[in-house]
Amino acid sequence: MLNRDIKRNDPRFIKTIGKLVAAHLLESNTIKPFKGNVTLQDALWAGQFEPRILELIPAIMLKKKNLFQLKGLCPEDLADVIKRVVHGEEAIPFRSVEPRLYLRWVERVGHKGKSPALLKTFRFSNEDVKLLNELKSKTALKEIEIIRTALELFYQKANYRI
Repeated sequence: MLNRDIKRNDPRFIKTIGKLVAAHLLESNTIKPFKGNVTLQDALWAGQFEPRILELIPAIMLKKKNLFQLKGLCPEDLADVIKRVVHGEEAIPFRSVEPRLYLRWVERVGHKGKSPALLKTFRFSNEDVKLLNELKSKTALKEIEIIRTALELFYQKANYRI
């Protein structure tokens, strides 16, 4: 127990919690908000002693990257978790944190209530691009809004037939 208390008095731990308090992601009665720089590596270290930090890190790296400074490469396990969330793949545990615990933060961090967009790539034919541009000019909608509307209409029509 004494060793854990020593770790919690470490500047890396105090600054990490303080940074998350300043960002309104955590509350603490004992640690004041910290507006200085905190590295991702220090946050990962501090997460060993406070699981809430590890719950937050994937969401922060997805939606509010500049909260932590990244020195060097993103750790492979974190990069894998982020890739899976972005591509809509099955979530996996992150450093002993179950997916349900870190995924709940994804909509709370950054733009509240929004999940990160899933990356999808499509190759449209020249005719598709021409039609999309024509619809864009006639409706003053963005391309993605036209595609979303088309998907919604297709879904409604498919459900009507079922």
